[in-house]
Amino acid sequence: MKQPLALTAAWLLAATLNLHAQGSLTPPPGAPAPVMKTLDQIEARTPVNSTTCPGDATATYIIIAPGSYYLTNSIGGNPGKVGIRVEAVNVTIDLNGFNLQAAAGATKGIYVTSSGGPIVIRNGFMRFWTEPAIYIPNASEFTIQDVTITNVTGRGIDVAGSGTIERVNIKYAVDYGIFFNVASGGIVRDCRVENITGTTVARGIYAPKALITGCTVTGITGSSSGASNTVAGISCAGGNVNRCLVQTVTQQGGGTASGVDQAASVSHTAVSQIISSAASSTNGIAGISACDEVSSCSISAVSTASHYCYGVSGAGNVVSCNVKDITSTSGSSVGISGNSIRDCTVKNMPNGTGLECTIASKSLIDDCASGIHLSDGGSATGNTVKNAKGSGIQPNGNNIQIIGNHLEGTGVAGSYGISYNTLFQYIRIEGNHVSGWGTGLNIPVPNALVVRNSAGGNTVNFTLHASMPVVTGAALGTNPNANVGF
Repeated sequence: MKQPLALTAAWLLAATLNLHAQGSLTPPPGAPAPVMKTLDQIEARTPVNSTTCPGDATATYIIIAPGSYYLTNSIGGNPGKVGIRVEAVNVTIDLNGFNLQAAAGATKGIYVTSSGGPIVIRNGFMRFWTEPAIYIPNASEFTIQDVTITNVTGRGIDVAGSGTIERVNIKYAVDYGIFFNVASGGIVRDCRVENITGTTVARGIYAPKALITGCTVTGITGSSSGASNTVAGISCAGGNVNRCLVQTVTQQGGGTASGVDQAASVSHTAVSQIISSAASSTNGIAGISACDEVSSCSISAVSTASHYCYGVSGAGNVVSCNVKDITSTSGSSVGISGNSIRDCTVKNMPNGTGLECTIASKSLIDDCASGIHLSDGGSATGNTVKNAKGSGIQPNGNNIQIIGNHLEGTGVAGSYGISYNTLFQYIRIEGNHVSGWGTGLNIPVPNALVVRNSAGGNTVNFTLHASMPVVTGAALGTNPNANVGF
């Protein structure tokens, strides 16, 4: 129904009366003034140049006051001088995508002499320095991020304190890619370190007590002939390593080499191509060495001519790790050496031992000369050994339990599924199955409990003391605790 004309007119009048005033359109008197903030008002920044940061006889540029500094172009260092020396705290240096490059004979790239922090260095390139590209020996707080360092003849980064190093790339440095003397709470994250060489020491990342995560380390080479020479991809005493990749760590001298060493924990990390080309019968090489907890890691291609050679060595607990291709031409090789080993796989060590430990459970050892060597007080439960040539499980101590394992040999004369001698006592061997050995169970002495084991397809199924019952499969019902031959 159409509204009466009078009502429509009244509505329009009311709407007009309710409109709010919008203010005067006449501009104020005087010249127009800016209404936006300047960049300095938002973030005060100072360009690095000879006027704002004048140098001296030892440094091209010197920062003496707190603030935010940035490069406006690439800067070349001078012979015998530091590129930028920082003598203040609360300083940020933004390389702004430019290159801080040394001239021949220049020393450190950025040298922070102040202590306390915070110091921030970010976003650029540094190369050709003869000493550390970044040297912070005293600061208690710092951040280094998004920096690429190449072709330095000293350490890439040499720092101390509590800080974060993230998204840093270092290529071609000497002795250390990253040397981080951590006070507490250090983090090295998402960095790449490659082609680090040294004589007495060569380490990709050295950061005790730090968290090292998401990093790639490759091409670490030591060349000294001294027995004390140490080569490592990541060295992290008391710290934690996770989600890292370490590969191609080479010992050309007589010392030790490892992919990762001395960490409190290593997890979800891949280590490969740890190589020693030098002759030494006393020092060893390992994919992962002397770490307390090792979990969900893969270790492969650890090889040497005559060192001791390990996939994982000297570990506390090792869980869910895969190890393969651990070889020593004339020395001894072991897949995993540790206290407790669980749910691990060791493969392709035709001249080595799969596990050396106190406790082994639910692990697979395939194509190794020997399966498991147990130390004093140890146990092996629920493991599988396949394609072994020497022994399946070898007790090397007292108070050992070997229960519920499946052991397959390759029929080599003189091989044993489980072998035990008079040197040890209080051994319990129960519920195991052995097949394909020269002798399935070799327990010719009385001081062991040997019950409910089965053997078949061995040259000799059992060599047991007369007190240990043995029956054939058909006669099992006569003695359920007997050892059964098929």
